[in-house]
Amino acid sequence: MSGLTALATRRPSRKLGVRAVPALIDAITNTTPTRCVYFSFYKGDSFWGHTVGQFAEDLLEEFGEVELYGLAQERQAEWRDWWEKRPIE
Repeated sequence: MSGLTALATRRPSRKLGVRAVPALIDAITNTTPTRCVYFSFYKGDSFWGHTVGQFAEDLLEEFGEVELYGLAQERQAEWRDWWEKRPIE
């Protein structure tokens, strides 16, 4: 299991908090499959596998309470911008 796959499967948003954000942003374009699946009513009532990038972005959306649209590289750039402009905690 790659390091990013292991990172994504352990739900780092709860354990690592803000320390996980840079690694999650870097992982957005990673198309490596994970063992995570979801059921979709909108895609013909079937199960779909998640990639490391999709899972990383799901965690970012949960953490940042933001949902971005566009191509993976565009969303990655927007997440980087969001991260750099966030208020210091």
